[in-house]
Amino acid sequence: MSRRDRLAAAVLAAALAGGAGAQPAAEAPLARPLVVPRAGSVRIALPASQYAPSLGFEVLGPDGGKLPVRLLALDAGGAPRRARVVAVTQTPQGWSVIVDAGPSSPPHQGLRLPLAAGGLAEVELAASNDRSAWTPLASATLFRLGAGEELQGSALAYPATDARYLRLSWPAAAKFPHLREVELDSVATAAEEVALPAKSCVADGARRTTCDFASALDALGDRAVESLQLVLPAGRAIGWRLRAATDGRWQMLGEGSWAPLATALPRRLPAGGSGATLRLELWGETDAPAPSELSARVLPLALAFDVPAAGNYELRSAPGLPRPPAEAAAANDDAQWIVPGEARQLAEALPPLAVPAGGALPRVAFARHWPVRTQAHPGDAVRLTLPGVVEAAARSDLADLRLAREGRQVPYLVDEVAVPERAAAWDRVVPRPRGQGTSVAELPLPAGLGRLEGELLLRVPPRPLQRDVRLVRQGVTDGVGDAPELATPWREWRCEPLPPLPCELALPALSGGRGPLRLEIADGDNAPLAEIAAELWQPRRALLFPWPGGPVALLAGSPRVGAPSYELAAVAAELRARPARSARLGPAAEGWEGAPARWPRWAVLASLGLAAAVLLLLLARALPRMPESQPPPRS
Repeated sequence: MSRRDRLAAAVLAAALAGGAGAQPAAEAPLARPLVVPRAGSVRIALPASQYAPSLGFEVLGPDGGKLPVRLLALDAGGAPRRARVVAVTQTPQGWSVIVDAGPSSPPHQGLRLPLAAGGLAEVELAASNDRSAWTPLASATLFRLGAGEELQGSALAYPATDARYLRLSWPAAAKFPHLREVELDSVATAAEEVALPAKSCVADGARRTTCDFASALDALGDRAVESLQLVLPAGRAIGWRLRAATDGRWQMLGEGSWAPLATALPRRLPAGGSGATLRLELWGETDAPAPSELSARVLPLALAFDVPAAGNYELRSAPGLPRPPAEAAAANDDAQWIVPGEARQLAEALPPLAVPAGGALPRVAFARHWPVRTQAHPGDAVRLTLPGVVEAAARSDLADLRLAREGRQVPYLVDEVAVPERAAAWDRVVPRPRGQGTSVAELPLPAGLGRLEGELLLRVPPRPLQRDVRLVRQGVTDGVGDAPELATPWREWRCEPLPPLPCELALPALSGGRGPLRLEIADGDNAPLAEIAAELWQPRRALLFPWPGGPVALLAGSPRVGAPSYELAAVAAELRARPARSARLGPAAEGWEGAPARWPRWAVLASLGLAAAVLLLLLARALPRMPESQPPPRS
């Protein structure tokens, strides 16, 4: 039995061992006994049905001491497996390519081709164990892995099979397939299938459906998604793009187009096996396609640690315990897989975090404040992701942000958020000619946008395209005269279309300047583009802090305060290690309770008018009076 088979058997055995007596994925602090027969490396499978993503872990030795633990993401089938192209035969429709996966090949579910297929290439795929009887696997379109400069090849996803041979029907329109070797994506070991709610996908324009999995996969926490599976309407071609949130931007994982099928069959999308938040876009020919079923295959997690000797150990899981970040599991045939014993309730959970005492709030006015709402208890770690309205009200460095409770500050840390936010969108912009071979399009920025960072996504309908583009913005002058314009370097926009998927280009947003963004396009001898759609995606930040108990308010918008300096270094590591409860903001209000809000315009004008009237009255009293004129005497 191979290492992967033993790993799958161990994971499944651990999941089945709980059976009817297993605890559901809850947040109750639990302890489970571990009987370890020998010294060395130990691994414990953590099925999603038993271990909630909010739980942290610790392992106690026979003497009560704590052992260092690691969280492992079990492999998604390992690296792609090489396979040989054993025959290429010409047919009336094109060519027939036969791929040999080798004897005793593990189950596979994807075919990677070392070429960047330009345009639409519809292929038929069949499987066989003897090269005589063939079973159709999929009718689909080759899709591209990555995007732009990261484009490395094409792939074809199909239902899992252990067949040795694959037959690829290659159309004549795609030209001769120069292939000697291909790679097979093997099936993820012991992956768990989780149904996703249909509300994850909503219409996002006339032809686009967006599936945002940030909230749908919250219940899975840091469990990595190996692939997505969805059922789409029959008889329609559909384009797709899959992205992963990384460092405040959307990284392209792949894009492609599905050919129409006679019946509604499941379609599989490889998701990379990372723990990043995913976003899927589906594009229809005339309207936004809606999937009828949606599910994710997630990779199982395991807890790993080393024991110095055989004996009785204890696994503890509770919301307040540290949860290390998941890392890829390395091969270890000597690791012993232990199935925990029956769980028992812990008498006490981990003590709450110490809440540092903040200083008094500065006696200055803030432009706005928001109530902070959460279901946390005092001492819980809380994460508040800052929406765009807060970023716009605060300074770019967030130095004027304060958390307030009962007249005192609540110390916090600032964290970068991986998932960006759509800050602005332009559905239809028409470029206008300017000079010989150049056109421009203005993108007016919404009021209160604040800092301008992130990426600008440009889209045009699917068509062959090769032009240079750049972003320009008016400069900011410090004195007399005009400041020079700011511009990004020229970037080539090349598109080999996969209808109905639109052509797309990501440009870095200009972080300086003022006024609207101006898109300049070098058309050469071509006519200007008929129209362009654009979206601005910006990174977000979050505040992380121990919850002091309510009520807490977030204050922003004061030019008279400096950056806060909190003594959180002693608890920062523990604060970041603990699972954090999410918080949100209530409705915004002007000013804050500890200082007056800015007066509205009518009040300012009325005050000025009243002051002027009082001043005139005082002047009238202060000036000497003219003597009254006497009537002339009578003669």
